[in-house]
Amino acid sequence: MTIALRGYCLFLTFSAFAYPFWFNLIGVVGAMALSIATTVISVAIGIAGRRKLHGDRWTVARLTPVLLYLGAAAVSLVWSDWPLTTLLTLIVQASFVVQALFLARVNTDEELLRLVEIATTAVVVLSVAIESAIAIVGTPLLPVFIDGPVVDDPHIYWVRGNLFEGFLTGGRIQGIVGNSNLLATICVVALVVLTFRLLTTRQMIAPRSVAILLALWLLIRASSAAMFLAALVLAALTLVVLLRRRLVTPQERRRFAILTTGATAVVIAVLLLGRDLLFSSLGRSDSLTGRTEIWEAVWERAVGSPLIGHGYASPWIPWDPAFSGWIIDHELTVFYAHNMWLDVFLQLGILGVVLIALLYGTALIRSWRLAVAPGTTLSALIPLLLVVLLLIQGLTESVPIMYWGLGMVCAIATRKTPARTLTREGR
Repeated sequence: MTIALRGYCLFLTFSAFAYPFWFNLIGVVGAMALSIATTVISVAIGIAGRRKLHGDRWTVARLTPVLLYLGAAAVSLVWSDWPLTTLLTLIVQASFVVQALFLARVNTDEELLRLVEIATTAVVVLSVAIESAIAIVGTPLLPVFIDGPVVDDPHIYWVRGNLFEGFLTGGRIQGIVGNSNLLATICVVALVVLTFRLLTTRQMIAPRSVAILLALWLLIRASSAAMFLAALVLAALTLVVLLRRRLVTPQERRRFAILTTGATAVVIAVLLLGRDLLFSSLGRSDSLTGRTEIWEAVWERAVGSPLIGHGYASPWIPWDPAFSGWIIDHELTVFYAHNMWLDVFLQLGILGVVLIALLYGTALIRSWRLAVAPGTTLSALIPLLLVVLLLIQGLTESVPIMYWGLGMVCAIATRKTPARTLTREGR
């Protein structure tokens, strides 16, 4: 791979994780134009160099879950209550999927992990830089698309400038992506990839250690309750997978599966029964910071067309009359349902829920098989951890069905199965 192509792949990966950065920096039209332009370039590179690319090759069977979901989104133009939003958001989200598949096609698994490592580290470092700069200047930074005087509501700002209010406490920070919850999720991704890469390669120990500490610091300052819980779940899942790898006989694996399933059910039951104590300990209300009101409003509209939904819209375009002023939070029109399953149900009904479950289920199965396959390194756990992270995030956010979340799960869902990979390596 040439240096230029490596640089382009890194730019794509960074832009995927930091898409709101471009949105806040160059506006809606600029970010969309960038997405379309890079998609055209990627397709052109893929066609021109298809015989020289050394990444994964697709089959129709492996692309089926992706094609079904995007196909349903495209067909929903026929019945959409918001056709312009359907068309525009479909173009953007399809471009993210194409970019993700392109990256998987031109890079090996090791190269992909390296791209994610560098891109997420860049988001972390740049977030510290911009938060520090705005805190020193003392004037919060507004997105480019808001032209007006300084406003009182901190939720309007891109960067609030409160990084130095405390080392581990103080106002929530948003980084270059302009959203605390999204920043926290990227920090967890960075922590997973950096930690496993550090353990498996034993290289660049000092810079990777610094990046891990910065990501952990930003995770704490972003103060996302969902991501705190996600970090604990991923740690527990890592332990489960490592124990599972040590089992040899089918009987041992069967007993282990029963034990872990039972333990998981008990933990979920305890969390549900003790959710009030859990939320209070995390500094959150039992309404999940207003999400229950959003869910009620979305459900009320969604049940009006339960089978095929009202039309694809990821995210909701706030100036579309169908969404403008529909759900207001902190004087802003809400962009999505803050729950991926409810969001899909609104857009594509039961059909969409089944298709997105198929997509995520495929990614989960493939990543699990890779994680427990004999002879694989610790890095083989990363795809599984990322899929589980997206599923956890999807309980309170809709990002897993758009932008880098959708692209990542599509790339994982279309990778080769471990059995085929090992067979080919053994020949």
